Amino acid sequence: PTATSETLLDALQELI
Repeated sequence: PTATSETLLDALQELI
């Protein structure tokens, strides 16, 4: 599903 991609972006944003 697309929800997986949204979660990945959230984790990346927390890193930056």
